[in-house]
Amino acid sequence: MDPADQTEKDSVKVEGKGTFTIDGNGKVTFTPLPTYKGDVDPITVKATVIIRNDKNESITIPSTTTYKPIIVSAEIDKEPATSTNLQGLTQTGTPAFKSKTVDVNGTPKTITVQPNSYKLVKDGLESDTLPAYKSRNNKSNWYVYN
Repeated sequence: MDPADQTEKDSVKVEGKGTFTIDGNGKVTFTPLPTYKGDVDPITVKATVIIRNDKNESITIPSTTTYKPIIVSAEIDKEPATSTNLQGLTQTGTPAFKSKTVDVNGTPKTITVQPNSYKLVKDGLESDTLPAYKSRNNKSNWYVYN
C-alpha cells in the first residue's frame, strides 16, 4: 500500500530512499538507491482471503501486515593520512581503507575496496589533482581537504 495516497499498488517509490515491489505470491523486495544509508519505514502489505461454504456462499476477509527492510551499512573502516614537510617539497600520504565483514541475516558478507578505485573528491566531483591549502595552525602543514 502506497503511504503517499493509501492506494494498493504492485510498486511503491519512496522518494530519496528506493522502491518497494511485490509479486503475486507476496514476496516483497526493497531496492534502495545506491547512495541511501538510512532507515526505511515499514510498508503495509495486504492480502485477501475468500472463504466458501458448501452452499458456495463466500465471505472476503482482507488482512494487513508490514514489511520492513533493515539496511546494513556498507561503510568500510578507514584511517585518514597526513604528512609534514618543508615548504615547496613534495608530500605524500596513504589513507587506509580496510575490508570489513558484516552480518546479513546470519550470513557474513565481506565488503572490500575495489582495486584502482581511489580518487580525489571535492564538492562531490572526482579529480586527479586538487589544490592544497595551508593549515590554520601556521605551521608548514599542507593538506588536501574534501
